[in-house]
Amino acid sequence: MPRVRFTLPEVKEYPDARPSSCPYCAGVAFHKRARTQKRIRDLYIKRVTVFRYKCVDCGGTFRHFPDGVDGHRQSKRLRALAAA
Repeated sequence: MPRVRFTLPEVKEYPDARPSSCPYCAGVAFHKRARTQKRIRDLYIKRVTVFRYKCVDCGGTFRHFPDGVDGHRQSKRLRALAAA
C-alpha cells in the first residue's frame, strides 16, 4: 500500500510584516489601531498576535493575521490535518 505524504501549512505566532494593501480599496497607507491576542486551536500554538489597522484612504478597518491563521478558530494547519 503506497504512503501518502503532504506538508502542513506553517503557523506563526506573530505577523512578519505590515500588510501590503487595504483589502477594501487597495490603499497602501494605514495606521495601526490595536494589538490583541487571538486564541486558536492548533497542534502546538494556543495564542497568536493579531493587529488591527485603519486605512487612511477609505477609513475601513481590518485585521492582519500571522501566516497560517485567519478569522477561523482553527489554524490552517489543523484544518488541513482534519481534511486529510
